[in-house]
Amino acid sequence: MAGTITNVTGTLSDGNQITISGSNFGSTGPTVLFFENGSLGTNGQEIQSASPKPCPIGAWDSVYPNGGSSTVPAYYSNAYTHSPGCSVKFDQTIYGPTLSTQFNLQTEAVFASYWVYMPGDKDTPGYNQPDGPNWKHVVFIYLDETESGDGYPKNQYVSHVLMHRGIYDVNGPEIIPIYPDSPEVRDWASGSLWYDSWPGALAADTWNAVYWNRGCWHRFDFYIKCDAGTGGILALYQQSSQVPRRTVYYASGGPTIYPPTRAGFQHLRINAFARQDNNSHHYWDDMYISGGP
Repeated sequence: MAGTITNVTGTLSDGNQITISGSNFGSTGPTVLFFENGSLGTNGQEIQSASPKPCPIGAWDSVYPNGGSSTVPAYYSNAYTHSPGCSVKFDQTIYGPTLSTQFNLQTEAVFASYWVYMPGDKDTPGYNQPDGPNWKHVVFIYLDETESGDGYPKNQYVSHVLMHRGIYDVNGPEIIPIYPDSPEVRDWASGSLWYDSWPGALAADTWNAVYWNRGCWHRFDFYIKCDAGTGGILALYQQSSQVPRRTVYYASGGPTIYPPTRAGFQHLRINAFARQDNNSHHYWDDMYISGGP
């Protein structure tokens, strides 16, 4: 049974404490692992790997080159923000980086929520390259996983991948239909293991439409229930000022952890992969990660 909120007390603004009352919340709430809203950054400040960059909760602990050999950092920027202050800007003109945060505990369930914005005159990373667009938003990783032959861990789940330019429609939201028999017009892939599959691994392996338009903040919520048997869950939800909250995909009934001795995920990468593009940069804000039983 879903929880029901009956009352909220306190001042609803950043940094204040509130109390939410209601019923059917369950006996154990989630553990907030990470939150980044740019409030501790300044416009133009670089985010680099020299030392962990503190966030309101948690920290950015690593910056990885996002393909190629670039060490271009991410930046705090006040050009486009979802909440007051700064957002995090990724510049894809020379392979913008991947930011990562490591959790202090293994979690049986992980949830990531974030807002992302692409200016109306910019393109999906890779659109202006011969290989075409490829933009993987977030990936959860089991940290001490033994790598397979190609160097990628088996327990590495990506939320989704944008494979379309995202043509901007000034008259309203862009809605690109998905046709299973026409891969050239597919827009977004479903959540699954990034590289190395294993027998029975749970995946939302059909193509699912995401309503995407540039010049608009979009929220995505990605959830994984960790299980070595039939209790695994993968889910992705989206919303924006033009699109009411909707389910992109929901998959259940299979394992999400390999091998069975693994306990859960400990690592998240933001902007997990984005191809170089001379006309692409984007902004991320209000990034939240929680874990629980």
